[in-house]
Amino acid sequence: MVKKIAVTGGIGSGKSLVMQCIRELGYPVFSCDEIYKEISKTADFTKKIKEFLPSCVRNDTIDRQALADIVFNNKEQLEILNKISHPIIMDTLHKRMENCSCEIAFAEVPLLFEGGYEKDFHETIFVKRNLKERIRAIIQRDKTDEESALKRIHSQFDPESKEGQEKLKSTSVFILDNNFDLNHIKSQLKICLEKHT
Repeated sequence: MVKKIAVTGGIGSGKSLVMQCIRELGYPVFSCDEIYKEISKTADFTKKIKEFLPSCVRNDTIDRQALADIVFNNKEQLEILNKISHPIIMDTLHKRMENCSCEIAFAEVPLLFEGGYEKDFHETIFVKRNLKERIRAIIQRDKTDEESALKRIHSQFDPESKEGQEKLKSTSVFILDNNFDLNHIKSQLKICLEKHT
């Protein structure tokens, strides 16, 4: 049986960097975002988006920017997108993790707590980073502005809220502090992996 560890954290927290470090340590890694990119190119998924979010499909292709603009500004439409995409993504993810030949596998799951998926994993690594650095990372990566970056941050799970604190306490979570350099990330990962492997 494969031990499944989820890696999560808010947008701009540095999850991808942590996953890169885990990959370099020789562990199999999977990504919900990569799976989403794969399925978003399929005819079946595009057809579902066209049915429920028609303005996001042009020439039978999903317009990713239009989709992002809508879902980060409209909670109802975000819920529609999640209902369409999440079951397919999570089903694909778990099948891939279960079919890998290692005893332990890691998955980057951005909306782990929002979707209630934490119960589907044995452990969780939560990547934490200060707000200023998260905003800077989002602006740099997505070529957007501070207002848009904050909208995205506030649309997600808040670990500082009462509900967020309760979720983190009720789940087997390792908090990884990404407010220092790469060596600090690696040393924290080493502690985490020694504990769970």
